[in-house]
Amino acid sequence: MSSRTGALRRPAMIAASVLSLLAGTVISASAAPTRKTAAAGVSRTLGLAKAKSAPGATRTGRRVGTVSHRRRAASRRVSTTSLRASVTKVTKADGVASCAVALTSLGGLNRPPACWRPYADSSPFNTLLPANPKLVGNSSGIVSRLVGFGTMDDLTAGKAETANDYGRPVYFASSSDPLYTVHCTEPWGTCAIEGATINIPATATAASGSDGHMSVIDTVTGTEYDFWQAGALPAPGGTLDIAWGGSTQIGGNGLGSAATAADFGSYAGVVRLEELQAGAINHALFMYASCDSGTFVYPASKSGASCSSIGQSNTNAPPMGTRLQLNMTDAQISALAVPAWKKTILTAMAHYGLIMGDTGSSWGIKEESGRVYTAYGAPDQWAAWAQTQPGVTSWNGISYFDLAGGVDWQSKLRVIAPCVSQATC
Repeated sequence: MSSRTGALRRPAMIAASVLSLLAGTVISASAAPTRKTAAAGVSRTLGLAKAKSAPGATRTGRRVGTVSHRRRAASRRVSTTSLRASVTKVTKADGVASCAVALTSLGGLNRPPACWRPYADSSPFNTLLPANPKLVGNSSGIVSRLVGFGTMDDLTAGKAETANDYGRPVYFASSSDPLYTVHCTEPWGTCAIEGATINIPATATAASGSDGHMSVIDTVTGTEYDFWQAGALPAPGGTLDIAWGGSTQIGGNGLGSAATAADFGSYAGVVRLEELQAGAINHALFMYASCDSGTFVYPASKSGASCSSIGQSNTNAPPMGTRLQLNMTDAQISALAVPAWKKTILTAMAHYGLIMGDTGSSWGIKEESGRVYTAYGAPDQWAAWAQTQPGVTSWNGISYFDLAGGVDWQSKLRVIAPCVSQATC
């Protein structure tokens, strides 16, 4: 149930080995080993055995997609085991100083710093790509198909209080926050977090787009709870209705949840404001595309909306879980005539890649929703920062970060073999 994807194009004119989390404790943000050689060179679908289409969403006259999710009937258990504290300091790979963060210190407007990243260093999202990674045999065909879906969507800011918010709001909860019992409303089989009782900040709200994403990280157990189409929270405490959801450990591999088409944790690959401001993103980026091949590869555990389901051919369509890489060196990226924020994103694409986790509009990446600020009565810091950045345009109060321009995506993207993410080749 991850979301409908993504960012809308602008209108016509326009940690150490994990953040070894801890019950009540300290998590350390560490990075994978320093990259010695530069690489050469939402709406999404939730489905079950009975795939159900979620409401389509329209942004600026463009249909962003309908989502269907096929949900496995097998039940997943929600772990409530506390993690033992462990602190590890490691130098960040791409220029951000290492940091140790007490998970229990996070909450409200106290957000994780730029040097922090969710999940263990061994997570596929946190592993650097080798200098000469193995590619899939039809890499150029998949890239051509992806680029053929349309222009890459812009990253956006300022949508936190609009019906077009398809970002990912992630909240950090403490034991003093109200308790809510989760109820999954879709008849798709066994919902892994049905009946789970968890603390949620009383003012937390889901993204207002049709995907209604919301995630809550329990700062005591280190459990990340991911919701798709989350309803409003009754106050104080009570039952929270969601269409579907799942959980994963913030100190684990970031897989096996159930609010995105690929079953990734909802925090996986999300671009955070703090990272852009610091100029370094030390993880792979969550990517969505118009449709997939009807199949999936690691690290995905299921597919989303196949191209054949929308009347197109599945030939060379990317399988869910596909990992792409921007085949450019640091020097080549540095030489581009694009803003610093864009070089930060492109560098992450070159060092860590993009991992497909959803289907929907054209293709693009995901950002954290500005609701993580507005839910607490504060201004949307994403929106404020965007207005100070070059290469960002505004229309009707929404800021658009142009991701498409300045890069020859057809010639510079390549598709990495799944065995690279699995560390088996």
